[in-house]
Amino acid sequence: MLRRATLFVMIAGVSWGQSANNDWTIVPGVRVGPINSTTTEPDLRRIFGAANVKTVMVDVGEGFQEPGTAVFGGTPNRMLQILWTANTPKRPSTIRICSEAATACQWHAAQGITMHTDLRTLEKVNGRPFPMFGFAWDYAGTVPGWGGGKLDAARGRLLVRLEEDRQKVTREELESVLGDREFVSSHPVMQKMNPRIYEMIQDFGAR
Repeated sequence: MLRRATLFVMIAGVSWGQSANNDWTIVPGVRVGPINSTTTEPDLRRIFGAANVKTVMVDVGEGFQEPGTAVFGGTPNRMLQILWTANTPKRPSTIRICSEAATACQWHAAQGITMHTDLRTLEKVNGRPFPMFGFAWDYAGTVPGWGGGKLDAARGRLLVRLEEDRQKVTREELESVLGDREFVSSHPVMQKMNPRIYEMIQDFGAR
């Protein structure tokens, strides 16, 4: 069982310095817009404006919360929730991206990956099927790697999870892909369901 551990997806990243310019681009393991591994909470207030930066409690799984910072907290399709290294607002540890967005998310990876990107599109970008965990548990739909595909080849860490679409499959089909088990994206039920990304978390390293 996974216990609040983070499984990180490998997607391309390049070095990038601090900047006040926000291009809404995620470079996995490197930056989310102008936020990188050395950004502080005062930096966030200066870049985004104090009114757009608030101290909040952030869900971390299994019913737990930790203190963090929200950027654009009142706008789900732009919201970032930041957890800090050692719980001090000096170095970001992880960033939850558009975690409450019901539709499109303004943040996107350079490869076009964003919230609600579907499984078939991910396979196309990756160039091959990839592993993923089953549904209906705390880490449902987590992609632990890209099976040697294009998205596995480069550095950078962006956690991606996919959400099932129960309306597209029968009860028996759904039950065949539930639980703490690993499947492949080419599984017939996964293809029929074509799940979409429901969670993206940028990682900057150990807490």
